[in-house]
Amino acid sequence: MSGLLARLRATIVHNLGFKLLALAIAIGVQVMVHRDSVMTEDVPARLRLLGVPRGEIFVGSLPDMATLRLRGRRVALAELKALSNLEIPVDMSAYRNGDRLVLEPRHIETLLPVRAVEVARIEPAAFDVRLDRVVVRTLPVEVAVSGEAGPGFRANPRAATVDPPTVQVSGPAGLVNRLSAIRTAPIDLAWAEKDVSANARLAPPADRLVSVRPDEVKVTLRLEEIEMARTLTGVPLLVKGCPEDAQCSVDPPEIAVRVEGSGPAVRKLAARLPEGLAWVELTSALASPDGQVRVQTQLVRGVALTAMPAVAKFAAVRKAAAPESP
Repeated sequence: MSGLLARLRATIVHNLGFKLLALAIAIGVQVMVHRDSVMTEDVPARLRLLGVPRGEIFVGSLPDMATLRLRGRRVALAELKALSNLEIPVDMSAYRNGDRLVLEPRHIETLLPVRAVEVARIEPAAFDVRLDRVVVRTLPVEVAVSGEAGPGFRANPRAATVDPPTVQVSGPAGLVNRLSAIRTAPIDLAWAEKDVSANARLAPPADRLVSVRPDEVKVTLRLEEIEMARTLTGVPLLVKGCPEDAQCSVDPPEIAVRVEGSGPAVRKLAARLPEGLAWVELTSALASPDGQVRVQTQLVRGVALTAMPAVAKFAAVRKAAAPESP
């Protein structure tokens, strides 16, 4: 058994250097073959249209990026993939509106910056040539708003001041001629209580073929006062005209008052209630058989007040006479 192991060891170490060299060469050849093997891979490329007639624009359906199915050596494909701005120029000078333009793989191969690469397929493989004339129009600016103004105010976008009031719009005639105005991006009112001024970006149609100059305007929105109403609760009911020898009370002791008028006036009153906003006058009511009296309110400039309820019950109890001193 030991003799067998000795012969095996002698066989392994015999010409060991040559054997290791042969192994290294085999591994290197395998790496080189694998590194330069032929493979297939999809690579994106931007399509750049050339030769469009002056005064016209392409309006057909065509993606910005095409997909090239490429076949070639691994190194060549890696070099192409490393190009972040790979472009394929497409010459349209020989085509007219309505023609079908076919992207030939063999022609695309000649346009690639790396040789020895085969274009097996391109997507899209063809597209329809659709052209439209370029027009320029002057259109008014419409103001768009979002949110709401503060209580008692409103914004009228149609009465807004816009600088400049008109803009130049250029693009395909089929799109631009359908436009009547260019809207701004919505201006947030954010519960404003005074005029709003803002620089607003213009929002052209969702089409990259339409351009607007300038693309920003200055907008001033004037806020208008509007009528508003608010109900104030817990308003103390003041008693007037109670005889000196009586103790008077009313039911309810507190009421609600509805306030109607301009927004600023209503908010001012609600923020600070004046003393004696609502009261009852008992001077002429003491003789009332039903013990009821009408609730009255102060006159406040710019608002109308309504007492709720409009009638209160009252009671007047005579005070006990003080005992005479002996």
